[in-house]
Amino acid sequence: MTKFRIMLPDNEIQEINHILEKGTHSARVITRGRILLQRYQKFSYTQIALNLGISNKLIYTVCERYCQHGLEYALTEQKRTGKPKIITPFVEAKVTALTCTDPPIGRDHWSSAVLKKELFKQFQIQISETSIKRIWRAHKLKPWKKKCGASLK
Repeated sequence: MTKFRIMLPDNEIQEINHILEKGTHSARVITRGRILLQRYQKFSYTQIALNLGISNKLIYTVCERYCQHGLEYALTEQKRTGKPKIITPFVEAKVTALTCTDPPIGRDHWSSAVLKKELFKQFQIQISETSIKRIWRAHKLKPWKKKCGASLK
């Protein structure tokens, strides 16, 4: 792990101190500011980790981001990718379209359980009954009524 030397100009020190004094920023931003200040004051990674109760990896990451991209980039939270959504617009469209078709023979209307099975059978889409009900609610569909909600009649 490379040890980054942090050389903060006066205006950046003032900006970090302002963030620390004001207390309206997130705890992560404040921690990152403290990391940079303590690193500027020549504290070791181990001392900073003990002072702030954080890992050496976080200190390394913040210092690296500061050296490569500057103060704003080092302090702010970067967008995370997160878990991909299961209920995509494509899935919503399939649920909506299938809901507005005639139910299987022997049924008056679509139930979430029957629709779930039919979605898998026709399109290999596997979602929960709760997700189907959420889609119905979001699109104001009521398959148990004569007018589903999506028909033009």
